[in-house]
Amino acid sequence: MGEKAYIVVDLGFGDAGKGATVDWLAATRDVRAVVRFNGGPQAGHNVVTPDGRHHTFSQLGAASFLPGVLTLLPACVHLHPLALLSEEAHLRTQGVSDALDRLAVEVDTPIVTPFHQATQRLRELARGGARHGSCGTGFGESVALTLDDPDLTLRAGALHHLPTLHRKLRAGQERARHAVAPLRDALRHLDAARRELDLLDDPHAPEDVADTFAALAPRLQRVGPEHLQHLASLPGDLVFEGAQGVLLDEWRGFHPFTTWSTTTAANADLLLDRARFTGRRVRLGLTRAYGTRHGPGPFPAEHPALTADLPDPHNGHNPWQLDFRVGWLDLVLLRYAIASTAPLDALVVNHLDRVLHLPAWSLADAWLLPEPPSPLLAAADPHHPHRLTHLLPSDAQDLQRQELLTRLASLARPVLTEVQPASAPIQEPLRRAQPLLDALQHHLHTPVALVATGPSRSMRHRTLDGGDLLA
Repeated sequence: MGEKAYIVVDLGFGDAGKGATVDWLAATRDVRAVVRFNGGPQAGHNVVTPDGRHHTFSQLGAASFLPGVLTLLPACVHLHPLALLSEEAHLRTQGVSDALDRLAVEVDTPIVTPFHQATQRLRELARGGARHGSCGTGFGESVALTLDDPDLTLRAGALHHLPTLHRKLRAGQERARHAVAPLRDALRHLDAARRELDLLDDPHAPEDVADTFAALAPRLQRVGPEHLQHLASLPGDLVFEGAQGVLLDEWRGFHPFTTWSTTTAANADLLLDRARFTGRRVRLGLTRAYGTRHGPGPFPAEHPALTADLPDPHNGHNPWQLDFRVGWLDLVLLRYAIASTAPLDALVVNHLDRVLHLPAWSLADAWLLPEPPSPLLAAADPHHPHRLTHLLPSDAQDLQRQELLTRLASLARPVLTEVQPASAPIQEPLRRAQPLLDALQHHLHTPVALVATGPSRSMRHRTLDGGDLLA
């Protein structure tokens, strides 16, 4: 049943090139479908085609530029219908007219509503300078509702049923109004809050949203949980596309600067087990050739000069995530991410072209702390107890523990090791960057299988070390 399932996991804080990697995988092998396995509309996976078209994938699989490749949204992913319609409209301008025809959504997939989105934005605005970091799409509020009040949660299977839509959307609006009531006085003077508050106060909004959802329903193929088993029985490979990054994971990330989502490969494995998939699973861990973080939270190897030197064309300041920050690659964080989603088969190193002009690269191989870390959290150097090289993941769902990791990271000073590029011109990127790739493989004990030297799939190269995994 099936041949291979490629599981694409971001080892950072997001933005490691998941979209471009999924697009390359689907373009270079016989891929039947892309399965999104966590998150929802907060994903932003950029794909640039060889002919220069660009789209930021949010709900649809990042292989949708390729004819015939399907997308499945299982019930562990949340669907934002309004964001989906916006995404489809942009794809049409890029020459893709059948994206919805190739999408299947499980009937139990939770629905993100405008009321979730407004609530999440208002909560983040109320935090002022103590923001947690948010994409402002309502995903976290939608997850909270599925946990707190499953009966009130709207699911894809009910999108066609107006009485259910009216009832649940009216109740959802009222719940949102109640949730933000204590924040109103602090928010009324903020221009950014007025639109969200007006939506929560609009008595006609639930019916307007219901009409839009009901109009979308006939265009959506809604399927049962057995659909993935059907896809797995067809010829060809599957690609499992993760969202955000392991360092933002709800239970492994640095709380409270995290997402309400399991960002490791765990959901992908669970889905494959349920589908009785017997083919080979290839787990790919993605990183940029340098570190990034979009939004607040600890970032020990952040380097303001790199932030200025490496502006990102697809990531900039926005009202919800705020600043896009850049630093050196942090091996302490990468080791922790790999241990949290192990086992990995290979690494994918993206955005290599962005750093080829630098005279040298630095890697943060260790952290220095003002006091020795707890042995329950980190492995310190026995000869230098203030120096640590490995954070220790836990199987427990313990947010207090993750807050202690956040404190460690916020106090850490990176110990940087310089890596000199090979004596090759920038026009020979793999030769020039080989010392960096060698250092990553040595320190992380994982082969590099794929390297990106530009934004499109035509600028991705398999390596001699791990590229046979992608044959």
